[in-house]
Amino acid sequence: MDTTARLGRLRQELAGAGAPAILVTGPANRAYLSGFTGSSGVLLITADAAWLVTDFRYVEAAREQAPAFEVVQHGGRDQWEVIGRLLAGAGVKRLWFESAHVSFGQYQEWRSAWPEVELVPRE
Repeated sequence: MDTTARLGRLRQELAGAGAPAILVTGPANRAYLSGFTGSSGVLLITADAAWLVTDFRYVEAAREQAPAFEVVQHGGRDQWEVIGRLLAGAGVKRLWFESAHVSFGQYQEWRSAWPEVELVPRE
């Protein structure tokens, strides 16, 4: 199964659960869904968009390996701000995230960075 089909299946699951978006931070899941094998990057997937957010070192590889995703470059320390802008632009108010790959500290950072977004843990 190719990444486009995997993305489609995930979008069906999101729609069926009433979840508008998911943030994928686990490296194995990121590679499975997108094809991107770099060591730095997260996926933000909604019903209508799929972004791969990474730093300058991986932009070219991400575009080659993950053609179903729009590649967005962050500047390092602003990764969560960039994702916050994407969330706001897409009107996301409820966001699934991979609870097995996120520390409590990271969760708290996201709550501070995106106070208008309800964070919903998923395994």
